[in-house]
Amino acid sequence: MERFWLASRLRDDAKWLALKAEEKVAVIEAMCWTADHEEDGFVPLEILGEHAPRLIETGWMREVPGGLCFPKWKLHQISRSKLNAKRKAAKDRMKRARSVRANLPRTSREVRSTEERRGEERSTPLAPRKRDALFEAVAEACGIDWKADLTDSARGSMNKAVAQLRGVGATPEETRRRAANWAYPAKLTPAGLAKQWPSLALGTVDVPAGWTEVGS
Repeated sequence: MERFWLASRLRDDAKWLALKAEEKVAVIEAMCWTADHEEDGFVPLEILGEHAPRLIETGWMREVPGGLCFPKWKLHQISRSKLNAKRKAAKDRMKRARSVRANLPRTSREVRSTEERRGEERSTPLAPRKRDALFEAVAEACGIDWKADLTDSARGSMNKAVAQLRGVGATPEETRRRAANWAYPAKLTPAGLAKQWPSLALGTVDVPAGWTEVGS
């Protein structure tokens, strides 16, 4: 699980205000642990240490066999069962797509055309890739070394964001200017830059009302 959610009104919550600074840190660390391990709110005692009694006393957690748990975790967060269901659905879609492609009929002309094209590709040296100034500007703004070996997932995410920006006439210079207006607490990402592009023109960020996204 890559992220979990905190209500921004948490800072005014009575249970939160009842905690000492180190106990608040313990709560956040426990949330990060259970989200990262997809334990649906369960946290081993050794993670909480000396703070466990106070977190029980203040109602943040309750005792369960082997540790503690956040009572309303599944109410506000994505459960492991839902995550697994989404992963299985995505895997099944990919499997069906591969099956359909594999069973599409191909004529002898298509087979010959494919073989000839592959032969041409093997015999023709690859031309150097043309540099994309907008792609490089987005990478620079987000602190990404585009010259390094990007994974397919990372490059795909960047390409999608760059395509969206290119569609609204973004330039490398304007990209750098708007990126400098990023005031959201989370790190600037290509997807975040594309999503918040209009509001960044004025130096403001459209944060969802009442919520702050926290990486686990």
